[in-house]
Amino acid sequence: MTQSDAGRRASVDALDPADAVRPADASRAAADPPAPRGTMRFAMACGPADEAWLEEYWRGFAEPGLERLIDATLRHGYAMSAAALDLRRHAENGRDSCDDRRDWFALAGFYAVRVREIADTARMWFCAAGLHERLGLIESALSEIFAERSGARIAARVSVADLHARRLRLQARLESLWIALAQRSGLPVDHVRAALAQRELPAGCPALPGAGTPEALLRRRPDLLAQRHRGTADDAPAELDARRLDDERACACACAQVETAFVVLRGLCAEWSPINAAASAADAQACRARAAHHERDPRRADADGEDALGRAERQRLACRDREIEIRGAAYLALVDLLEALGGGWPANMSLEDA
Repeated sequence: MTQSDAGRRASVDALDPADAVRPADASRAAADPPAPRGTMRFAMACGPADEAWLEEYWRGFAEPGLERLIDATLRHGYAMSAAALDLRRHAENGRDSCDDRRDWFALAGFYAVRVREIADTARMWFCAAGLHERLGLIESALSEIFAERSGARIAARVSVADLHARRLRLQARLESLWIALAQRSGLPVDHVRAALAQRELPAGCPALPGAGTPEALLRRRPDLLAQRHRGTADDAPAELDARRLDDERACACACAQVETAFVVLRGLCAEWSPINAAASAADAQACRARAAHHERDPRRADADGEDALGRAERQRLACRDREIEIRGAAYLALVDLLEALGGGWPANMSLEDA
């Protein structure tokens, strides 16, 4: 660790959002504005939101590596360091003032950065896990091909050169993600690689979570809170009207983000089911082709059997690779939805608890 990194970490560790000036009205639920007309419920919602789970949703995946990366990002990441410094600066400049609106704006801005950093780190982790699983599929296929007694002839039919080229491309993308995650979290690249070692995507597509109501979204999204607490109580009527219009537009955009994320996630889950079935069928067909090839006389060349096995293996690889891609995209869409819901900070906290 360089001296500058050590100093940055020490300065971040000393920062605490609780040092911010606390507004007199500590409860965020006290002055919730109504949601925009026509958005009393989300069309794609699947029931009430699990507020406790949304606060630390990344821990629900039961992935220690993901938890370690997000914890490091929150503690040592540059974006969180800058947000914490801004919050400390606000606290130091506002010790003699009692402007609740500005205090809320400062703290909500800090947590908006937190929500974004958690989501970005989770997306990168799922991308890396998907790449690792796709690499494992290629390496397993290459091992099985060359384990056959006529592996060289089968390899020509499966285009092993293309598999090698694809493996190199995927490995390069994975290493780029390691570097990006190291930069985001402040951890050495070797630590990031260890956190992602042998990690694959969760089996199966994610379930559609509940979104709750737009009114709850107004309490849960820190960027909406920051939007609501812009300006001062002394603003002119025209400025108040402009702020009110901005608030309505921000709420409408937030609701649209939730709806869009639900549409994308539901579509990917619906697409995954037939693709997974096709991949399972291709796996079974490849097993049958391999068994039939083994039953033939090994002393005779069997071009037809090798062609059948090569076709079955190509189909299996294509279907299984597509299944991994769709499953990975579904988890990325899930993170998009959780970010749109404001997941990543206490949903009903007060500034005294910050």
